[in-house]
Amino acid sequence: MFDIESISSSDLYIYSMDLHVREVSLEFYEIYVKEDGFESGSLWKLHACAEINGMGLNLPSSLPEGGMVPILIREGEVLGMYVTLKDFESHLYYSFGLLIGDIVVENDHLRIFQVIFCQQTFSEFTHENFMY
Repeated sequence: MFDIESISSSDLYIYSMDLHVREVSLEFYEIYVKEDGFESGSLWKLHACAEINGMGLNLPSSLPEGGMVPILIREGEVLGMYVTLKDFESHLYYSFGLLIGDIVVENDHLRIFQVIFCQQTFSEFTHENFMY
């Protein structure tokens, strides 16, 4: 899970993303979004799901064309995102991260914040120091 904040002077659209899939295989992914960030009281909504060709360790696995409807983040808003694979044995590949709330990366348009990692879809088993 991670939060994205739009710091642009206009709305921000995310059209695609790369995942780090540990296995070289066809995998089924799900992307969930949550208004106002992962700690907000709003509900997680399934935004996209499809198959992805996992490329293996240290290689980006790009979502297929049309594999995600663009995500809109309005100017000044925060959106929580959760990406998971249906086959938990395949695993997304993570790096050791920072502390919850720390900025992982930012540019003139957005900030991506460290949040938490769930081993299974919305499970209680979480780690705070992993990031995609």
